[in-house]
Amino acid sequence: MTLQTHHSKKDGSIRHSFRCGGYASQINTCTAHSISANNVEALLLSAVKRLSRFVLQDEEAFAAELQSLWADKQEAKPQQSKQELKRLQTRYDELSRLVRGLYENLMSGVLPERQYKQLSVQYDREQADLEAKMDKLKAAVAEERSKPLDIEHFISLIRKYKDPAEVTDMMFAELVDKIVVYEAVGTGKARTQKVDIYFNYVGKVDIAYTEQELEEIRAQEEQAEKERLARQRAREKAYREKRKAAKIAANGGVSVPPKVCPHCGKEFTPASNRQIFCSDECCYQARQDKKKAEREAERGEHYYRQRKCAVCGKLFWPTHSQQTLCSDKCRKEKHNQVTLKAYHDKKAKENAQWNASSKTKEQVSATSLSGTIITPALLPQPARTSAGMAE
Repeated sequence: MTLQTHHSKKDGSIRHSFRCGGYASQINTCTAHSISANNVEALLLSAVKRLSRFVLQDEEAFAAELQSLWADKQEAKPQQSKQELKRLQTRYDELSRLVRGLYENLMSGVLPERQYKQLSVQYDREQADLEAKMDKLKAAVAEERSKPLDIEHFISLIRKYKDPAEVTDMMFAELVDKIVVYEAVGTGKARTQKVDIYFNYVGKVDIAYTEQELEEIRAQEEQAEKERLARQRAREKAYREKRKAAKIAANGGVSVPPKVCPHCGKEFTPASNRQIFCSDECCYQARQDKKKAEREAERGEHYYRQRKCAVCGKLFWPTHSQQTLCSDKCRKEKHNQVTLKAYHDKKAKENAQWNASSKTKEQVSATSLSGTIITPALLPQPARTSAGMAE
């Protein structure tokens, strides 16, 4: 990483940041990722405080955890490096075969000399990059193997710098081996950036966070968000006060300049910039006048307002207050609908009466059958005539 110094755009203060050294030296394909020096110091300070808390709580358990992490890394790191070296060597051998094939094609006349030179230069450059990467990887593996694990010395340094208030040059030199900063991901509040801190004598310490530590981190983030919102509100309030003072100065010492009421024409001092009329009465009368003007403009030469036809739904201008239909056609349609409805109502009433009378007859017949049996002898006899008596 290379240290950079620049001026802040907000207040012009001097700021320091670290930029990728590989990008600055242009020795590989790194991007121009960077991180501010304040963030690096804050991360290092938080890591040292956390390690010192582990040491003070249980030094033996912390030492056992460091020993376990070191053993896992010693097993995993050579395997990863071996796989990467194998991949690089495979690509290097493939390029060598391609170069031999180019030479054979050149000798046989299949490939022009210009293309041979262009491809050979390209392959040679890639082989040089692969050689540099393999040498660097081998050196890193050798350095990793040569680094001894000294947990006691590291714990003594942590005890020396327990609960630090700031990162000093001496503490940085004694504790930190290297800091690896990755490219940031996301934008705005969702922006995250991975940072790995490698300590002297123990390397990278990856101890999982406990639930209590996660709760503390969430509480700190909430507190930081509250402080940010408080600062933002303070800035907005100061900006409003500044604008208000400038407006009062421009208006001759008053917050709102005098206005003229558009209804009555009198000059008045408004309570706010939104006030248009001098009083509630003027405001009401102005609204009534506006509504009356809109109605007159809508009505035009017609006396009654526009209505909607009850049959076809079209808008029309009525000629009297009781008119609800727009044309003779709609009136005939309405008459037909009313007549048809009256006809169906009448039929329904007749059917209901018929059903009621039928039920009544059935009830009477049922009563007669269940009552006294009437014989023919008991029936009244018709009166006999004189001719019948003579017979």
